Amino acid sequence: ARGMYITTHAVESFVEEHYGDQIRQLSSELQEGALSPKEAYSELLALLQGACADEVLHKEEAAARAVHELKYTAVDKLHFALVYWGSRVGAAVAKRI
Repeated sequence: ARGMYITTHAVESFVEEHYGDQIRQLSSELQEGALSPKEAYSELLALLQGACADEVLHKEEAAARAVHELKYTAVDKLHFALVYWGSRVGAAVAKRI
């Protein structure tokens, strides 16, 4: 179970950042008046913010459960890094395909 929690913590950490990037971009474009209809994009922004909050909750629950079992060891930190960076690379590759 510990590996599952570390994996979830790593993936959700990436997902939180990814949503954050999208939310910042969309917020900026809405403030500039670059998107129309504004109401539809405002609803999309609210949806993204809600989804991001849900992912943050998953991340925090997984981190708490993993740490509850024991503190992160060097192997756990390596596991986290591999999954986190694997998620980032996977998303970057998917954008180019």
